[in-house]
Amino acid sequence: MSKGFNKINLWIALMLLASQVLPKTSEWPTYGNDAGSSKYAALDKITRDNVSKLRVAWQWESPDNKLVAENPRLTPWGFKSTPLKIGSTLFTSTSLGHVAAIDAKTGKTRWVFDTKSYQNGRPTNLGFNHRGVAYWKDSSGRERVLMPTNNAYLWSIDAKTGLPDLSFGSEGRVDLTEGLGRKVDRRAYSVISAPIVIKDILVVGASIRDGPRNKEAPPRPC
Repeated sequence: MSKGFNKINLWIALMLLASQVLPKTSEWPTYGNDAGSSKYAALDKITRDNVSKLRVAWQWESPDNKLVAENPRLTPWGFKSTPLKIGSTLFTSTSLGHVAAIDAKTGKTRWVFDTKSYQNGRPTNLGFNHRGVAYWKDSSGRERVLMPTNNAYLWSIDAKTGLPDLSFGSEGRVDLTEGLGRKVDRRAYSVISAPIVIKDILVVGASIRDGPRNKEAPPRPC
């Protein structure tokens, strides 16, 4: 792993008066921030006149780093996840399939869940990488972080505890290869993009090998 990727960090830029720059009402609840995926936040206290005064508030080290130190073959393709911000907590995925809750103010880890998706081997196309998670809250107040994986499972994780929701699928996960019509090689079929929640429906995509070489290659769902 190159030095730049050996220490994977989330960088949060704040003004010296951090509480003024990021008001308590600021949220980032989905991958694109809103239903229209605007990827825009109206933090109008950051302007071209004061942007030079921003500083790094904290750094967060991915749990992937320990795995890569033990086994360099797990070296990921950079860090691509966009964290969600719900209240005072950031939720993020990692390239090797961890899910983490981070205190947005201090950068301290609240919990980490390991999907162990890397145990299935290096995924297709760009290898180990991931774009993010989804957040869902039901009418009773239960909060879940929904994590698709590089080995084509979908996990439901309790947003408060970081433990799998055992009422979801089998032991907290469902198999996203079901319904494809045939058994597929999980190294050639992965789900790396952040899901989209529409009321109580979750929409996921899939990544398959760009250049299939045989008829047994995984079909693309539609």
